Amino acid sequence: MYVALLRTSGAFHLDVFEQLDSQGLLALLKWKVENRMASAKKISRKELLKSEDEFLTFSGRTMLYVRDHAKPFKYAGGAFVGLLVVYLVVWGYLGHVEKKGQSAYSEAYYALEKSLYPKEDPEKLQGVQESFRTVIDQYSLSQAGRLARPELAHLKFMEKKYSEAVPLYLQFLEKTDGDSPYRSFAMLALAGCYEEMGENDKALEMLKRIMSNPENPSAELAALSLSRVYRLTGQTEKSKETLKEFAAKYKDSPFLPLVQAHIAKAIS
Repeated sequence: MYVALLRTSGAFHLDVFEQLDSQGLLALLKWKVENRMASAKKISRKELLKSEDEFLTFSGRTMLYVRDHAKPFKYAGGAFVGLLVVYLVVWGYLGHVEKKGQSAYSEAYYALEKSLYPKEDPEKLQGVQESFRTVIDQYSLSQAGRLARPELAHLKFMEKKYSEAVPLYLQFLEKTDGDSPYRSFAMLALAGCYEEMGENDKALEMLKRIMSNPENPSAELAALSLSRVYRLTGQTEKSKETLKEFAAKYKDSPFLPLVQAHIAKAIS
């Protein structure tokens, strides 16, 4: 609902802003992430699910080559060659894990899309959760294992199991590079969890961390959340000040009319 309203090019309404609780802002967050990822190159499901086990094929060829050329390897320096073989096998194994993890992640994500829209089916969503948990547990070394954490965390949030979502978001942050744009999205989602749990101090701290870097892609949403949490905790002056700073800093923001309307209401 929130995304549809804010996508519309017509007039903005103040009551929409008032309804933007943590649930609504996380819906906007999911929309922003999906839009950001939309331009990324997509890999077909068929390509992801090829039956040939490349790791076993590669490692097998490596060992056969060493066996068939044992004599020159022996004179070239057994220790060095042994390390090289180990490196090649490990490299092949990691590539194998990455591919298998991506395949399992894609299966879980396809199932998630089917289960969420147009209506949620609790039983199907439980199956999707188990699929993402499998990716995390069995392919922890892969990129897919890292990406599965926020997906599972989001499902936990939808179930209002915020205490289970928090560690998943924290694990994602630990495993994600500091310059990744997705860190700020995870931090915003984490702030939403803290807010729903009534841990407003932690929510405020997380939101301020996001806003400390104006280039963060979720900085605008963090500012809106910060203003709301201030308002909910009785810190009305800080809430107003946050909105004024937003209006001064983000002059091209699609949320600016909402913010300006709320400032005008607060003054009147």
